[in-house]
Amino acid sequence: MVAPATGPDWGRKYGWIFASVWLFYLGETVNALTKQPDMLWRTVGLVAVVAFAAAYLYSVRLASLVRRSPSRAKPFVLRASIGIVIMLALFGLQIPGAGAHALTCLVYIAAFGMVALPLNMAVPLAALSFLYWWALERYGPGSHARTIALISLVGVQLGHMFNCRSRTRSVFRGFFTNPYIFVAAGLMIGLQTLALCVTPIARVLELTLPNPLDIGVVVGCCFLPILVVEFTKAINHK
Repeated sequence: MVAPATGPDWGRKYGWIFASVWLFYLGETVNALTKQPDMLWRTVGLVAVVAFAAAYLYSVRLASLVRRSPSRAKPFVLRASIGIVIMLALFGLQIPGAGAHALTCLVYIAAFGMVALPLNMAVPLAALSFLYWWALERYGPGSHARTIALISLVGVQLGHMFNCRSRTRSVFRGFFTNPYIFVAAGLMIGLQTLALCVTPIARVLELTLPNPLDIGVVVGCCFLPILVVEFTKAINHK
């Protein structure tokens, strides 16, 4: 359960005001949108920025309820997850008009996720945010960044699947006792490989083949959630 606040709690009441100071960094996105020649995407982007700022401040207010408690009640996690989905959607609406300048939003999303979500959900979210930021920064909006986003989503979820085997025991304990998990992982990897390598499917999904650097970065980030959760389990076990 979420621990209730006792006594005066200025952070809980006014923390969102301090958080609003960090919205200053959205100014770069706004500046890029004001220079966007396409009227439609300029308007959509600016509205999305304002809505994103409001959603972020509301999310910070929500996160303040549990910032001193390690537990996360299911209703709270559900509301936090909905808030993250909304912020991701608003971030996506900014990309056509602001391009890579919209990447600032991922920092806010990852920061909120690390505070509000359980660790086994927060770390995959942070890894996905980093991978998409890296792809957009390196390749810009388009098929290559979309490809990185797809393989990252599948890869990070694979790591998360192994973490979910137990909340307390190491993922490597009895690693081969459940063969079905490897069948599921193989099917996911196989379907993704088909989507990338079969030209008609790749054309429909607007994907491109990743290069060795892409694969290395994605694989590294996919192992990150496993390593972080394993480290946490080892500490809690002691």
